Amino acid sequence: MDVTFIASGKDQDCGINDYTTSIESALPVESTRIGIKSNSTDIVHYVRKSIDALRSDDPVIHLQHEYGVFGPGSICSWPVIFTLLLINVFTGKRVVITIHTAWDSTTPDPPLIWLKRFYIWLNNRLILLAADHIIFLSERGKERMVPEYNIKNYTLLPHGVQVDPIDITQEQARDDLDWPGEEIVVLPGYIRPQKGYEDFVEAAQRDDRIYAVAGGVRNETYDSYAEEILDDLPSNAIHTGVLDFDEFRKVFVAADVCYLPYEDASQSGILNWAMAHGLPVVGSDLPYFLRLSEETDAVTPTSSVEDALGVFDRYFGDGEARNDQIEAAKQFAEKNSMENIAKEHLKIYRQ
Repeated sequence: MDVTFIASGKDQDCGINDYTTSIESALPVESTRIGIKSNSTDIVHYVRKSIDALRSDDPVIHLQHEYGVFGPGSICSWPVIFTLLLINVFTGKRVVITIHTAWDSTTPDPPLIWLKRFYIWLNNRLILLAADHIIFLSERGKERMVPEYNIKNYTLLPHGVQVDPIDITQEQARDDLDWPGEEIVVLPGYIRPQKGYEDFVEAAQRDDRIYAVAGGVRNETYDSYAEEILDDLPSNAIHTGVLDFDEFRKVFVAADVCYLPYEDASQSGILNWAMAHGLPVVGSDLPYFLRLSEETDAVTPTSSVEDALGVFDRYFGDGEARNDQIEAAKQFAEKNSMENIAKEHLKIYRQ
């Protein structure tokens, strides 16, 4: 039961590459990856990669689908998905497509909203025609696509905790990062507006604890936004800039709690990093965090900065409750390990 993945190449700095690498490592079968460029308009490249998929001898072809991987408006996805349709119809191979995010009729903004809706409908319809089975990684994605397209063959899987915790003490991690030995609230990852940095900055301004912005901008798109955010940081805040892999892992050990005041999220790799390291998460009141809070005590949704500050006071003021949340995070990571997620993939491949 060998598998060919179509996903971002191993040289691409993106979450799709990270996720696919984790699945490949955990699967107990041989796998090959057809690596594609991320967010490119090189249509010839995608056509060539589609031909590689057509030539694959593996019985399962698995596309890790994210609209943005295929350039603006997913314009370069058409040859890839059309090739998968040919593979499905004429070769007898099993085609599985994982939907990392979902577009539907509510996604586009004016102008020409009717034309954009038709484009999304056509693109999604081709995806569904090409796939024997769809995997959703978020409840939100499933809710947006299943009713609108009447999807029958699908599975909702957890995103999975992709990382093993780094074996280092909190004191060592803080020394390596040059962080103080105080109560630390952290917001890790690349800086972009959807992550609600304004609330994080406001919390830092109203609190005496240490607040750490552990990351920087990924590209020039959000330079001006990041500059405004960082200019407003108070004296009790730390900004690390972009970190290398080892330093980034140490962030989750050095901090005491992770604050994610996201404005939009259907899944979060950062949350999974936090869970893997036993770091409780305080999120916003998005459905994503609300659903997770029903599954684990390690995630606490909040409706405002005031609400979050109250959670921090209780968290740091009750050592026993804090330890319970840390243990809950570790249990969540174990339950949602990539090994368990890989087993579910294998069941789908064998159906």
